[in-house]
Amino acid sequence: MSDPRQQKLAQVLVHYSLALKPGDKFIINGPAFAAPLIYEIYREAVRAGAHVTTNISLEELQEVFFQEANDEQLAYVSEIDTLEVEHYDVSHERPCARCWHVVKGL
Repeated sequence: MSDPRQQKLAQVLVHYSLALKPGDKFIINGPAFAAPLIYEIYREAVRAGAHVTTNISLEELQEVFFQEANDEQLAYVSEIDTLEVEHYDVSHERPCARCWHVVKGL
C-alpha cells in the first residue's frame, strides 16, 4: 500500500520541481532505504512520459569508500558517471543520510 504523502511528494517533484516532459531522460539515484519514495517518483515519472532509469545504492558502501579511499581514488571520476551526466536530462539523488558526517570530515 502506497503512502499518500509519498505519492503527493512524487507528484510535486516530477511535475513542479523537475517539470518532467514526455521523452525526458531521467535518472533516480538513491539509497535502498528510500525505496518506497523512489517507487512513487518512478511511477509518476513514467506517467509523465519520461524515460526513467534507477540506481539504488547501499549507503554503507559510500561510508567505506570515504573512510578507505586514497587521494587518487577520491579524485577519480568514473567514465560511467561522466556518461550519466552527459546523457540524462534530469537527475534526482537522495544523499546518504549517514555519510554527511564522513564527507564533512574530509
